[in-house]
Amino acid sequence: MKFSFHIVWQILLVLAAAFLILVVFPIWLDPYNVFHYDHIRFNGVEPNQNFIKTRYILDNPDRFDSFLFGSSRVGMLDVSKIKSGHFYNMAYSEGLPKEHLQNLRIFLDHGLKISNVWLGVDNISCFADPERHNKSLMRKAYPADGKLWKFYLPYINCSMAFNSLDTILAAKKSDGEKEKDFYATGNSWLSQETNLDEKANRPAWDKRFVPRFEKSIEEIKEIVDLCKENGIKLKVFVNPLYVDTYKKCLEEGYGDFLTELGKVTPYYDFSTIPQTTNRNDYIETSHFRFEVGDYLIKCLEDPEEPFLKKQ
Repeated sequence: MKFSFHIVWQILLVLAAAFLILVVFPIWLDPYNVFHYDHIRFNGVEPNQNFIKTRYILDNPDRFDSFLFGSSRVGMLDVSKIKSGHFYNMAYSEGLPKEHLQNLRIFLDHGLKISNVWLGVDNISCFADPERHNKSLMRKAYPADGKLWKFYLPYINCSMAFNSLDTILAAKKSDGEKEKDFYATGNSWLSQETNLDEKANRPAWDKRFVPRFEKSIEEIKEIVDLCKENGIKLKVFVNPLYVDTYKKCLEEGYGDFLTELGKVTPYYDFSTIPQTTNRNDYIETSHFRFEVGDYLIKCLEDPEEPFLKKQ
């Protein structure tokens, strides 16, 4: 059989095209920003902030000495206003104690010198299942074993990339300020201008929520013990929840979780601060506004604040 360079070139071109489509394209488009962790692009798709922030800190181990952990609600605290340390906000969607514990261990294993940890907890901390996050491209954690190639594999998916293309193309172009804020503080600056609709009274609740109080408390206890072992000053606080959301949580046993939390660590309880009933202090029935976050920082840094003295 006569050897044909023409056929070889055709095969190579097909293989090259397949490589570009199947590998290069999803890495280049990178909807979740895991390949562009050090140059995040707010493209309309929720970035995997858990991974991005963890890797960013590991690449910049001396930039911050303190960390704020929690769900997206603690993302509404402007850590640049905290005076007791140089904080970075590790908040991300449905951030959970089990994941905060893992990230804290990774930081310490990499030799980070940490002075302060603030941990914000809420109903998500004890009702959301961290196992679901292992399958979520938006929330997959930085691998504890450091094997990044295994982490990246699910993101090299051309079908996923093509499905996100419409969202990315329709996204409003960023002016660059959100990106600067993200790397300077960890805050991505959600809108401060949108107030809760007066007609909104449905509590923020996910039908997938199930109680996992005992496991969550154990994970928080491990965070408490880890901080003690490493001389880290820890402050634990309970996020304020919009009144209808708070009532729903109590119906599902949230009060029992808070009781058990008090047995493993002292905590600041912002569940019933005056802002919880003020609609204008919320973006929606889940997230409070930055002004409320400012008040939380003031209380956490000043134990003489009248609200705290009542506890």
